[in-house]
Amino acid sequence: MTVSTTSSSDLDTWGRLEDSTGNLIVENDDSSLTNQNFRISTAVTSGTYCVRVSSYRAATTGDYIINASFIADLHSDTRSGASILGLNSSLTGQIGPNDDVDYFEVVVDRPGTLTVYTLGALDTWGQLEDSLGNVIQSNRGSGVGGNFRISEIVTAGTYYVRVESNYRSSSGNYTINADFAVTSGDHGNTRSNATPLPLNGSLSGRIAPSDDVDYFVVVVTRPGTLTVFTSGVLDTYGELEDGVGSTIAFNDDYGAFGTDINFRISTLVTSGTYYVKVTSFLGQSTGNYTIQANFQ
Repeated sequence: MTVSTTSSSDLDTWGRLEDSTGNLIVENDDSSLTNQNFRISTAVTSGTYCVRVSSYRAATTGDYIINASFIADLHSDTRSGASILGLNSSLTGQIGPNDDVDYFEVVVDRPGTLTVYTLGALDTWGQLEDSLGNVIQSNRGSGVGGNFRISEIVTAGTYYVRVESNYRSSSGNYTINADFAVTSGDHGNTRSNATPLPLNGSLSGRIAPSDDVDYFVVVVTRPGTLTVFTSGVLDTYGELEDGVGSTIAFNDDYGAFGTDINFRISTLVTSGTYYVKVTSFLGQSTGNYTIQANFQ
């Protein structure tokens, strides 16, 4: 909220902004060295406020016009009230005067690269924080037209983005974006964040570190034969699980006398949701693989 006076006379105004019980919030005499009218600009919550206007010099009289403007704070200035910013989506925001801050919450369900940035005419400063408020990275001006841009490899968890004006006295509108890309070859390590594996399709994967686990989810709409297998130089071990995580089948090496170090599972299934768990054999190696699901 901003309140100020204008006057065509020599009246030197003094202003006080008070809450509904008369407690002083902020006061001002001259808005600048050349303007003797007061100007108060501060962030407020919803409620009733009082503005007290007086002459700076008690013996001076004159006419004045009082002005009040308000810019709604679209987003909270604390982590506890942060606005939810979805992955690969955007929100509009507005930085008001007097050191306004906007907070956003981003939830990531698997490892990958999180990129947050703003677009717009406002020069922005941004900060990426973990769930406890520890600073991961801050930036200003690396994006388009003076906007901040932060790109960071993250694990699953909750993150916060703090947005301010790069110049504390500036205000304006912006759009904030959160882009997320799964780290090449990496997939969720639990059923709850399993990567969808299309029937009669394939995906690339990577086991790293050696005890890494990759989960894939396969949805079958009718009875038939489901075959899942990997290819590549990594010695893989695979398990097929039902919708509640019970093991249906497992395999280490496919082929006569283990001539293929990739796993291969082929079994009759009914309609439902199935999960494929991929690890390296005995959790002893790392490397890339391709997983495929065939159904007939």
